[in-house]
Amino acid sequence: MPTRRAPIRPRTVIVSPRSPKPEVAPVGRRARVAAVIEARILDTAFDFPSRGQDRIARDLQASKMNVSASGVRYVLQRNDLETLAKRVIRIESTLVDEDEWNEEQLAARDRVHAERRRRSVAASMTGPDRTPLPRSTHILAVAARVIRERGFDATSLRDIAARAHIPLGSIYYHFQTKDDLFVAVYEEGVERLRRAVAEAIAGANDPWQRLERACAMHLHNLCGNDDFMAVSVPTRAPQLADAARERVQQQSDRYERLLTDLIGALELGKGLSRSVLRLQILGALNWTSVWYRPGKLTPHQIASQLIRTVRHGVSARSGEAARATVTHSRERGART
Repeated sequence: MPTRRAPIRPRTVIVSPRSPKPEVAPVGRRARVAAVIEARILDTAFDFPSRGQDRIARDLQASKMNVSASGVRYVLQRNDLETLAKRVIRIESTLVDEDEWNEEQLAARDRVHAERRRRSVAASMTGPDRTPLPRSTHILAVAARVIRERGFDATSLRDIAARAHIPLGSIYYHFQTKDDLFVAVYEEGVERLRRAVAEAIAGANDPWQRLERACAMHLHNLCGNDDFMAVSVPTRAPQLADAARERVQQQSDRYERLLTDLIGALELGKGLSRSVLRLQILGALNWTSVWYRPGKLTPHQIASQLIRTVRHGVSARSGEAARATVTHSRERGART
């Protein structure tokens, strides 16, 4: 017996005025959204790109068109218009002359372009990761950059909002005061610095070598491109409210405990104060950011000279002792 074949149904083309190309639907299957309603949805999304699916559905229902928010979403997704950015791209490709744009289209374009600038700024500060940043993280990254460039006192929240391309109110939503924002930047910077130093000294056993590695990593981050770390080790602390100052001091003490442990392992001459030595080393390290210029000595070379000076002094005989110490350390390392 011959196989019975299903009849081939003709296909009907549904043309949407705002669609980039015709949509094809089989005859005999009821469309999820009527063609006339789909055309109105696309027209509305084109003329009023900032309106969401709920608003479009309500507007059409007020015009006696029976469509739900999910039906609007279905049409927008099928026509690749489900986001504001995609609608603005469609408008840009359709309306060549800017005089043809209405106020809502222009406002939507400004929002999309501002978001692109915001992400570009964030990427330049936090790396090439394309994962969308939380708004609070973006604010912190921009604040760290602006405070590093201008200083805390010369920076206002309005300056940060302008650089971040966000409304000023968005900052107040996450951070009540400029002090709170600075503390958040400071805490992030100190934590990054603490982790970096801890990792740098992990493979060393000699106490002086561990201290040198810690100092080198401290300078590397202080003089490098990390805005958070640069802000977290200022040469002069800003004037903060009592609560904010206490939080900053807690973070500073936590980091300095790491250096206290490193200096505590050194063999020092009698009568030397380890706490004073710690403060002297920290002062020398942090002040380096004032005079450091890339292209000459590297942060590692500066740290190495600092520790040699602390350990052996600056006289010619001290230099010979330092070279002897380096040679002895190398020979001991070769034997082990």
